[in-house]
Order: sequence, then C-alpha cells, then structure tokens
Amino acid sequence: MTHETDRSWWSTQDGQRRTYMHPVGNGAPVDRAMPIMVVRGRRDGPTFLTLAGVHGNEIEGIAAVQELFAGMDPESLAGTWVAVGCSNVDAYLAADRGGAADGQDMARVFPGCPDGTLTERVAHCLTEDFIRRASFLCDLHSAGRTYRMAPMTGYALASGDLTAVQREAARAFGLPLVWGTAPNEGRSLSAALALGVPAIYTETTGTGGCLREDVAAYVEGVRRVMIHLRMLEGEAHPPSGQRLVEDPTPESGNLQEHNVTPVSGRFRAAVDVNDCVREGDLLGDVVDLFGKVRFECRAEQCGAVLMIRHVPRVEAGDALAVVV
Repeated sequence: MTHETDRSWWSTQDGQRRTYMHPVGNGAPVDRAMPIMVVRGRRDGPTFLTLAGVHGNEIEGIAAVQELFAGMDPESLAGTWVAVGCSNVDAYLAADRGGAADGQDMARVFPGCPDGTLTERVAHCLTEDFIRRASFLCDLHSAGRTYRMAPMTGYALASGDLTAVQREAARAFGLPLVWGTAPNEGRSLSAALALGVPAIYTETTGTGGCLREDVAAYVEGVRRVMIHLRMLEGEAHPPSGQRLVEDPTPESGNLQEHNVTPVSGRFRAAVDVNDCVREGDLLGDVVDLFGKVRFECRAEQCGAVLMIRHVPRVEAGDALAVVV
C-alpha cells in the first residue's frame, strides 16, 4: 500500500490499495486536503464512491470507511472502491457540523463553486473530481450531537429508472427504514442527480457519540451494497421487516424543516425514536425558564418517530422531531 500526496485516485492500478491526500485547490489550505482511500480490483466493475464526514461532527462514517479500507482485498473486488475518509476536514477539526472558515453547511452548497468559500470549493472538488467520475455514490451521515435518529437509508425520487436503481441499493444496505423523498438542492445527492449518478445516503443514532453498533452497521451496509452492485460475491437481500416510505412532497427530505419551534427555550421530548404516533399526538413541548409551556410540538401525520431533538436547549427555528 502506498501513501501519496501528488497523484489522483483515478490513476490507481489494478490490484492496488492506496491512500493519499487530495488537495482542494484554488488556494485552499494544504492542511484541509481530504484523506482518500482507494482499492481497485483486478476485474472490471463499477466505481463506488463513499463519502464520510460531510458534517464534521458526524464521526460514524469516518470510522466505518477506515474499517472498510483495512479489510478490503483487491483480489476479491470487481471495480474500484473510493472513499473520501473526511470530506469536510475544516469542520472535522472544529468538531462541528460546519467549517470554522466560513460556518457554511456543506450539505447546502453542492455542487459548489471553484472560486467560492472554502466549503464551496470543497463541494466543487467533490463534485468534479469524485461524484462526476463515480458509477454509484453512498454518503454516510448521522444525527450529530443535536439529535437522535433511527437508522435509515435515503434517496432522492428521480425520473426514469434512477429511482428504482437507488431504491434497490438503499434496500440492500440493510437498515430498518428506507426513505425516498423529493430532491433537496445543495446536497451531494442533488449533485449526483444532476450528473445522472445513482446515489443513496444514510443516517444513524448521533447524540455526539460514535457507537460501535452504528459503525458496524455502516461497514456491513457498504459491503452489502457492493454485493448488490456485483463488486463482491455474496447475497444482500433486504432484511425482513424493513419499512419502505416514499414521499414526493417538496422538502420532505429536509430534516431541519419538520416540526420547527417558533420560540426559544428548553425542549422536553414526550416520545423517542421508533415510537408510533398518530396525527396530533404530542411529540414534546418547549418551556421557558419558569417552566411555562410556550409551544407544543404535535405530530403532523401518522407514522414512526425518525428523529427527535437530543440537546434540550433550542432556539426559534430549530427542528424538534421528524415523523415518517
């Protein structure tokens, strides 16, 4: 295995495993270059791109791609697996969702801009140097520090055959919930959609940790998709009891737009993830410093709780819960 600083992943030779630091370019700091892991098999096959660390405080994907790379044998692989081990190094070093340089959320600025802010330049680099060259994209996220989430795999509802391709790959990943939603601008998935590249994303527990079981589920999930894509041998049937939901409503996939509080205060959750609720059920409330209820958050539809606020302190405009 080699570790390089001046060559791109697409120069990887058959049967080779490589790591290197991919520069963002256009004057971006050298220490914000992205760690890249590449395994290229000896047989032809797809180019499977896995992104981790688009948000700097979501560590599960970062840990998962490290484990995947450590255990991946090019002799058993058809095609190429490319992992961006930390997509947003600036945010990772700040231990925050967005970067310290500009405070932007990278999952709102794709496809980026070559002459923009640091975050916009990184998104542009990811789009042009990675997503554009991929056969399939998987973007690993989690609930970060602020929320708790039920593990899920999502995709954007698209035209033609792309939705079916993404749906089947999302089901193959093997998490309990599969969620197809209206496309959201500014995401890695929207950049992939514009380029005709099939793409899925994942979410898991969060709360500021990096739970062993979440990392293991991501390692297994990526491998299952590689089996589904015939890059690895084996079978990857969807697990029994897996729930599939598709919602074409605009902004349906924007987690930050669900059940938003109009007031600041302390959130008191009345439910937890995976709880089943009916429309109008109380999800929690927001109280002031005297304990007086200032806002009641109620379910806007029947379903199961996908996400709930974990950090009690809230500001007006914060999302409190998502029901799917």
